[in-house]
Amino acid sequence: MNLRRLKNSITGRFLLHDLRLFAIIAIVGLAVFSGYTVYIDNLYFQLDDNLLDHVVDDTLSVGATAAVKKNPVPPGTYVEHLSGDLRVLDNSDQSPRYVGYQYTAEELNDVNLSPFMSAYQYYLADDGESVIVAVPFSDYVGSGLPEVLFVCIFLLLTAIATFVHSYRTAKDMTEPVDAIAKGVNQIAQGAYGTTFQVEGDKELVQLADQISQLSSTVAHEISLREAEEEKRKQLILDISHDLRTPLTNIRGYAETLDQGHLNEDQMKDSIQVILKNSQRADQLIHSLFELSRLNSTHSPLEAQEENIAELLRQFFADHMKSLEDQNHPYDLDIPETPVVAMVDVLLFRRALDNLFTNFLQHSGPGTTFGLGLEVKDQAGRILIWDDGVGIPEDMHETVFSSFTRLDQARRQDTGGAGLGLAITKKIIDQHGGNIGLRPVTRGTCFEIILPLVNKD
Repeated sequence: MNLRRLKNSITGRFLLHDLRLFAIIAIVGLAVFSGYTVYIDNLYFQLDDNLLDHVVDDTLSVGATAAVKKNPVPPGTYVEHLSGDLRVLDNSDQSPRYVGYQYTAEELNDVNLSPFMSAYQYYLADDGESVIVAVPFSDYVGSGLPEVLFVCIFLLLTAIATFVHSYRTAKDMTEPVDAIAKGVNQIAQGAYGTTFQVEGDKELVQLADQISQLSSTVAHEISLREAEEEKRKQLILDISHDLRTPLTNIRGYAETLDQGHLNEDQMKDSIQVILKNSQRADQLIHSLFELSRLNSTHSPLEAQEENIAELLRQFFADHMKSLEDQNHPYDLDIPETPVVAMVDVLLFRRALDNLFTNFLQHSGPGTTFGLGLEVKDQAGRILIWDDGVGIPEDMHETVFSSFTRLDQARRQDTGGAGLGLAITKKIIDQHGGNIGLRPVTRGTCFEIILPLVNKD
């Protein structure tokens, strides 16, 4: 595992915490042990060299036992007078060896290195004799500061260091947790979209990022739902407005006819108005039904492989007379080679007819109608354009929404119900394609992009 990644994780933090805690305990232990060693050394250093010299002199003059009794040495101290060949010539009562005992060099070294005794060996004259003054370790130390005090000091220092280190580690971990809890509380209180960043362990940073992302997603979904609700309300208002006008006209003229005060010509005119408004209402209801059907998931496409170049030529041929009758020049740019895509012919033709109807409603005589097809990036790009007044830039994002009309007053004589482009977009979307406005210097250019069938 990467050391940096381990360090930035909770697992790594706990591992490093334990390692640091072990190091702290070890350092405190070494410090206390060093202090204890210095203390013991100071105790032995405090032994008066003159006192030891008197013990040695008295041992030679009055004997080892008398020398121990005569001088104020710690309890348990014993003295041994050795010959040059390491034989015990004389000893005090506490000596574990008898007079005449023959030391080996190793034994003598063991006495000097004993953990229970501190032996001071004094060499005499030139004959090799020596005197050993052995001070018991435990008895002498017991006369000073007790060992238990050093144990207490060690435990106290360890507890303080552990508390400080653990508090610091816990604080480093709880700060990002507190920040996350604060952010979650804000989200729980309805502040969707709240985002926050924390600095800390990798897992906590990831958790904060995921919660922030979730909050942003929820906020986005809520905004979409609110937007859809606004669209639904606007849709109801638009439907009510567009249906009310023809129904009001139908009712008014029907009541006039019912009164029987009209002559024959007036009756014919009234009937024509009623017929025209009923057709308009029927067209609106039919368009709403079709849009609702396209929005339904239970309306699958009946798509098959089709040469969209040929479909476009047929579409143009069907509308060419309308263009000529209304004095609209035209420009056709469709390749002869087949361009194959999966298409539901009836729906696809409906989408194209809606775009053509939109052109006729908003273009005056002399406006050129253009139809083209390009193949680029494994997609067919259908271009339907004109050189007319164009669509205002502020309507580019809403032009494919339901009931969007260039005539904001929604007069009946200036366009349809505003559902044609919405239906067209739904059809193209169901084909897995996309429709949008291509930027042009003059007029309007609709671009339909359809995925092509790969023949390789």
